[in-house]
Amino acid sequence: MSDKKPIQADISTNAVEEALRAVEKTRPAPSKPTVPETGGVEIQVEGAASEEERGPSREELHQTIEKLREEAKAARERMLRIAADADNTRKRALRERDEGIRYGNEELLRELLPVADNLERSLSAISNDGANQNATAVRKGVEMIYDQLQALLKKFQVEGFSALGQPFDPNLHEAISRVECADRAPGTVLSEIHRGYRYRDRLLRPALVTVACAPAAAGAGAADPPAAKVPEASEPKAP
Repeated sequence: MSDKKPIQADISTNAVEEALRAVEKTRPAPSKPTVPETGGVEIQVEGAASEEERGPSREELHQTIEKLREEAKAARERMLRIAADADNTRKRALRERDEGIRYGNEELLRELLPVADNLERSLSAISNDGANQNATAVRKGVEMIYDQLQALLKKFQVEGFSALGQPFDPNLHEAISRVECADRAPGTVLSEIHRGYRYRDRLLRPALVTVACAPAAAGAGAADPPAAKVPEASEPKAP
């Protein structure tokens, strides 16, 4: 056999680079994926963002912000209304508590007034001429009891007032009848069935009175006080 020698060829570097460039030029460009005309299958191009990936638009963000502002404003108004209602409830509770403390004895004190009336009537019925020692002693005892009761009422800021000779006042007096009287102005209180009483700044009981009216011959219709202020007759009413 004959010895074969390897074939050697001197290829320059420039020739190699030119060959590579020629190959690159002849390589076909990658085609973009397309949607087949008859497949109905949607193919997304790699690198392109979908609707969800892009996020909401500027207009949608603006609408969302405005909606949140309206909801925050409505929530704040509700909170202010609730706070105002709570404050009013607290003030009303404090006011009712204070009134309950201030006027808590009103009913009890009103029940004591008939006792004072009966003692006054007893003093009026007992003679004070001094001839009868027993009557004088009884009168003195009744006066002591009456004075004690009046001191007790005064301690709790209950004070009586007289309506005799005063013009009729529907806020303080309660008329049970009208009496024709020529020497008194129509509407003047002629007599008291019982006195009126005040408790602190309230009317505890109105005075029960009779009221003067003009005699019929003198034209009572024109001179009488208004019927709404001086009723013809009525039963004693609770204040």
